[in-house]
Amino acid sequence: MTLAERLRRLASALPSDASAVTITRADLISLLEEEARPAAPCRDLTVEEIAEETGRAPSTVRGWLLSGVLRGYKLNGRDWRVPRPALRQYLSAHAEANRAGNEGEVDITDWRRIGGV
Repeated sequence: MTLAERLRRLASALPSDASAVTITRADLISLLEEEARPAAPCRDLTVEEIAEETGRAPSTVRGWLLSGVLRGYKLNGRDWRVPRPALRQYLSAHAEANRAGNEGEVDITDWRRIGGV
């Protein structure tokens, strides 16, 4: 969270325009130093990392990439990499589709696992 976002959150928590807030010098310096630090670059994910995170097989993740439902790129023309925001976008779209499509349906996955079909 950026300094501006933190200050905005603090200001919105005040009960009225006449309210004041006290912040110590040390806290203000800490916030400013935190803001000044460069953010660590977000490393793109491998197929194996996505498979582990989503509980799917790497081949399934590659299928998502090949079909274009998950946005990614090939590193050196060989290994897939996926930016974390692209994975978040895919997962949220997938969750919305499941919510819309599963209304009134019964999930029988557990039944199948213990002895059903």
